Amino acid sequence: MRDTIQEEDMLVDITKNEIEQRLLKSEGEKEILKDRLEALEGQMKVLAEAVKGVMIKAKRIGV
Repeated sequence: MRDTIQEEDMLVDITKNEIEQRLLKSEGEKEILKDRLEALEGQMKVLAEAVKGVMIKAKRIGV
């Protein structure tokens, strides 16, 4: 029986594997960035509330 696998087929398989690995890595990085963004958004809310509180107190004392 003759081998019908050509070099081009092997290259496609290697490229597919490489693309899948890159995709998995990118998805992991995306999750990390998403978590970091959510943490930053939470911090921004805390800061916004703190600034709001300071502004209210400043208005009360006439600053």
